[in-house]
Amino acid sequence: MQKLTTMFVLKKIHRWLGFPIGLIFLITFGTGFLTSIDELLSRTAKLPQHSEPYQAPSLVQQAEAISYFENQHKDIRQIILPTPSKPYYQVAKRGESYFYHLSSLEEIGHVTKSREGFFQTVLQLHRNLLLGKEGFLGIKGAHYVAWVSLIALAISLLGIYIWWPLRRTFAWRDVLPQGTKRKNWYYSHMTAGIMSVAVILMLALTGAAITYRDVAKSVLGVNNNEKSPTQHATTLDNNWHSWLSHAQQNWPDAKIAYIQFPRSTPAKGAANNNRKADAAQVKNNKNLKQTQTTSRTKNNSEAIITLRLLTPQDWFGLPSSKVYINRKKSQVTGSDFFSESSFGEKLYSIIVPLHTGRNLSAIYVAVLMLLSIIGTVMVLSGVVSFVQKKRKWKIQKSNLRFNKTVQS
Repeated sequence: MQKLTTMFVLKKIHRWLGFPIGLIFLITFGTGFLTSIDELLSRTAKLPQHSEPYQAPSLVQQAEAISYFENQHKDIRQIILPTPSKPYYQVAKRGESYFYHLSSLEEIGHVTKSREGFFQTVLQLHRNLLLGKEGFLGIKGAHYVAWVSLIALAISLLGIYIWWPLRRTFAWRDVLPQGTKRKNWYYSHMTAGIMSVAVILMLALTGAAITYRDVAKSVLGVNNNEKSPTQHATTLDNNWHSWLSHAQQNWPDAKIAYIQFPRSTPAKGAANNNRKADAAQVKNNKNLKQTQTTSRTKNNSEAIITLRLLTPQDWFGLPSSKVYINRKKSQVTGSDFFSESSFGEKLYSIIVPLHTGRNLSAIYVAVLMLLSIIGTVMVLSGVVSFVQKKRKWKIQKSNLRFNKTVQS
């Protein structure tokens, strides 16, 4: 009897808590599916076509190309080196990318990512429910999304527990409703929930970790396992060939995938415009802004360039190993290799790629998109099933009252 009572209470919690959370989670899951489409489209839209066979450029050629790109562009964020699958250079700036021919260094493509438009609105809806940094009731929109996802995860795990005694009813075909009756939506909810619980677990935890980075670092032990700085920096000739050669000679098994540049301080006019637009936010977060400004100033003065290296030990083919170069002093100030990191640090480094599919294969993004569709079906069918159940209950209650009135 106690077991039945416990199950009855758990079902009530799953239904009544799941309905309001599900309405918000439906937005999160649905927009996540749309952002996956945007990610796939961005990989193929307007990318340069390559017809000539790939020949790996030498270090001298790479150094000359990087120097050329720096002369052509300001505020570069990344320079991505050629690969057999992408035999061209890519220069990434804020909101745009330039593509250059492997040998002639002629510009062969230019992609601009608008900060407005449908997919950008969808992305903001996914990240913060369009509440912005100001949020609602003093809580940022991203925090609402994180907590809704975590609560939805708990509800999903509770749903698995409730479903377990009925596990023999599982059928793949029920993932989509086979009709419009409540039982069809109910079985669709259960089936889609079983199929998507793993991706809900992964996306909810990684999404919350992105929002609460400091908490994630603390839990995974990233702060407690920071690498000690290099005691004796290596001074090199002040040119790209010297820096690239040093990396290749000291780490012959690694391949330089791309170069990260320090972010520059915004222009004075742009900074003034931002301050006017965010005046209220600046007042509310004065101390935080001062801390961030101090940090940016320090990083810019150091001008640390990061060589991102791909080693055989890196997970999922992601270039997670780093070599740091102080450009002003032309010194290699340290390195941070994936193989030397703790398990928690390795896990933390792949949180963003796992959640967004960034820098992972198109197959992974496609699978993530498919599971997001199934998750959206799960939430939608649960909401519809709940509404139909309440409507049926109200009709039955109304008929019961009517019959009592007639009998009296």
